[in-house]
Amino acid sequence: MAGNRPTELTGAAEWSETLYQLKQALSLGITERRISDEFFVFDLLKGVCEDGVQEVTRVQLLTFLEEHGQLLIQQDNVEQVLASLLDIFQQGQKTGTSGPFLCQVLTTLTTILVEFDQLGKAVDICQRILETLLTIVSQVNDTAQLLLRSHACSCLLELEISYPTLLRNKLECLYSAVKAERSWLYEDYVCLLTCVLQHALAALVTSGDNVTDNKLTDLVCNRKEEIKDCPDLQTPFYTVTHSDDLPTFNPSVEAKEVLQIISHIMEHSVMFTPAGLVTVVTQLIKIVTQIPALSPIVFKPVLLQYLPTMDLSLLQLVLTLKRVFNGVLLSELEEKALLQHFMFALNHPGYAAAHRLLIYQWLFHYDSKTGVSESDHLPVRLSDQSYDQLFPSVFDGVDTQVVKLRSLSLCLKPGAESDMASAVLMSSLVNLHKTVQHNVSGRATVALFRVLFTFYRQHLESCLPQDIKQFIIGLVSNSIQLVPYAIDFLNSLTQLPQSSGVHLEILKALHRQVVQSPAQDVTSQLDYVLQVLQKAATEKQINPKMTLNFLQRVLEWAPQLLQGNWVHGNAVLAVGRNILQHHSTDLIYNELGRLFHSMMTTYDDVDIKDRARFYYALLTGASDEKIGLVLTNSTAKNGTSNSSLQSIVAGPGGFLNQTTLTELEKSPVTWTRLTQRYKWTPQPPAISQDSVTQRADPVRLYLEQLDMHSPVLEFNFQLRMVDICDFDQLLAVTIEIETNSNCEPVKDVHLSCLLPSEEKSFTVDLIPKLPLPMSYPARVMFTSPDSRTYSCQLEPVDVRFEDYFVPVPITLCTDTDPELFFNRLWTDTLLDKVTSDNTSGERGVQSVYSPKFGMEKMEKILCGKLKPFVINSNSDTHVHRVAILLPVHHHLLMKIEPVDGRVIIHTATDLWEILGVLQTFLDNLHDEGTGDHS
Repeated sequence: MAGNRPTELTGAAEWSETLYQLKQALSLGITERRISDEFFVFDLLKGVCEDGVQEVTRVQLLTFLEEHGQLLIQQDNVEQVLASLLDIFQQGQKTGTSGPFLCQVLTTLTTILVEFDQLGKAVDICQRILETLLTIVSQVNDTAQLLLRSHACSCLLELEISYPTLLRNKLECLYSAVKAERSWLYEDYVCLLTCVLQHALAALVTSGDNVTDNKLTDLVCNRKEEIKDCPDLQTPFYTVTHSDDLPTFNPSVEAKEVLQIISHIMEHSVMFTPAGLVTVVTQLIKIVTQIPALSPIVFKPVLLQYLPTMDLSLLQLVLTLKRVFNGVLLSELEEKALLQHFMFALNHPGYAAAHRLLIYQWLFHYDSKTGVSESDHLPVRLSDQSYDQLFPSVFDGVDTQVVKLRSLSLCLKPGAESDMASAVLMSSLVNLHKTVQHNVSGRATVALFRVLFTFYRQHLESCLPQDIKQFIIGLVSNSIQLVPYAIDFLNSLTQLPQSSGVHLEILKALHRQVVQSPAQDVTSQLDYVLQVLQKAATEKQINPKMTLNFLQRVLEWAPQLLQGNWVHGNAVLAVGRNILQHHSTDLIYNELGRLFHSMMTTYDDVDIKDRARFYYALLTGASDEKIGLVLTNSTAKNGTSNSSLQSIVAGPGGFLNQTTLTELEKSPVTWTRLTQRYKWTPQPPAISQDSVTQRADPVRLYLEQLDMHSPVLEFNFQLRMVDICDFDQLLAVTIEIETNSNCEPVKDVHLSCLLPSEEKSFTVDLIPKLPLPMSYPARVMFTSPDSRTYSCQLEPVDVRFEDYFVPVPITLCTDTDPELFFNRLWTDTLLDKVTSDNTSGERGVQSVYSPKFGMEKMEKILCGKLKPFVINSNSDTHVHRVAILLPVHHHLLMKIEPVDGRVIIHTATDLWEILGVLQTFLDNLHDEGTGDHS
């Protein structure tokens, strides 16, 4: 095992570096291997003993051992560690080691002893430690060891707190030491004495014996052992109960000796620091409450002395004395003076904001006997003239303004009609309101709505709720961004026993504000707007048709906000679900059906589509009563149900006939392709002249821009029913186009219905991969009015070679000469297709074609079918240049010129796969033209 141990550390520098590394590791939650090694603690103690290690490093080692003893010390080694520390302390006393180091040794000793609960286990070493501490404490008025005696008192106090009644046999010795001590250590001795006395009295009164004055005298005055003697560690210790209802002695017990001790301490209270005085008096309060014969008037001088104090700890002590001995220590006049002091401290600039908030909390619970009351209320003795100090000022922080407004709300009582009290309360919000107007988000806005809720809750039966309603409506009208805070306010109102109709009025105003706003103004707060609509949909008094029309406007204005976003889609479905559950569908059937149909056919998220389909089935196949029953039951089950759609819509018996898909031989509909155009995704930006100037090669700039954009072919179709048809109307029409590997999948086209007299127009977007002629099969599915589903073939979508033609976007290179651009592009296409990353693409190919018709006919074709693609023509030489972009980023270039009375067409392309279809295209340029290809 020794071979696996870490390298032993020697020297102050090594220990300092090791401590730094260990603290860094522990701060990150990492336990190094050396910490878990059982011998590391002894290496650390060895470092404490080394002469070459500086004292500050030795103190740091002891502090590290004190803080992380549970990690460093094994349970079997605790006694050995305590013995080593005690030896270090005793050796340090003999050699005259400095006081701070010896004090840290005592602190570490006591911490480990208590932390590992060794007092009743390692009896021998614990006795030695207690004897050492008691010996130090017994050296009263020894000015040479003031710091060491102070730490020894603190260590004994910690042991007494951890093991109550450990030092009860030392009461008379400790009292003698208190009376004899003349240094600033008087406070430490008194703290130890009062703690031991309180524990001894509590143990005596709970022992079950008949307590008499003689027993108290024997406990306090009879010296049973010297202060240096170690107490009996085998005696059971008293268990402290942290309760305000402490057991008390018999009223006949006078306890004169205890009163003598308390009186002595109170007479010398000027010698205590504020923290020490609070500690001592707190213990003495427990003693006085346990002994009815003792009068609390002994605390009167201290109470009057610190009544006007500005120290918060002493002010809390004054409050504690007033609360515990209510009506005994303070007269009516003195209590009014205390309240005036509180009101003065509320706005005192010497207090920090947190201190003033604490004073407000004390003020709210001033009259409570336990110090904490269920609800806030101001002291009954507070005069009306003091209310002026409760008004918030512009210099108060947000938290201070909130607590001041709460206080003001407790002072003023508005009536049923508008009066001065309600006007004052609403006008007191002006500072918070101005802050919110400059910044509609943040703590100030939350604070404003918290205060409004406090006003509302405390004055439900007054006119104030109506004033609050108008105030909130004005807030939201001026800023739609405040909608989420208003929603939280409404949610809080629903938790109150009664909201007096104001909740519905505010909700109606919020709903009206939302649905009347332009769609573009609310998209930034769409989440919260949908929450308003969701809550408004649950109220029967709010018209749901306005909600549905608003949602339709949002979908039309910015469909990308909802597409694929599950959160937004779920919120929209929640609005529709609430409308479906709480409202009659007679007047909103079309609007609600349009919403669900749009969600189930166009939304990208599968979960949203499935749930929209479920709600659509409920709307079209179940009565309002059954819809309400189904949705109410699913809500009670947290939105889940074990029932199938068949049992929900058709009832317990299920569907009478299972739905089947009927294939028709003859289609009842026909479609016609109207127009065809192209569009860019995304739309290419305009290129500035500066960009062209900076780039010497405009073609390279063109290719770089082209790589970031792709053309999409958009076909416009028109669908209608045939003249002779067996159906009166077609419902839920869906058109599917089946593509192959040469084209990206095409989204299905969905139409809600088709009537015989209607012609529905729609677009189909194709994103091809190669510009080759294709024929894509198509089919249509629909539902008849008798709820039967049919399917049939449609005419296929034929895409010709010329349908892929897109004019070369030469505008990507602004102010570039077309002829120069064409020639450079021809070179790049023939030799190497240079891409934006400066790598070579595929080799281009060139061909020559000569039609049988002349140049006059060719020029007519150039002015007709090929006109959008001509980028340069020379009327003198009759040379024409044609540039065609083919999806995705391929080019077809043609240079047409007359040679010896014949038309010669030079072609260049970077895609050799189109050579065959290019031959066919050129052959068909003129119905009568035939020619040779070489």
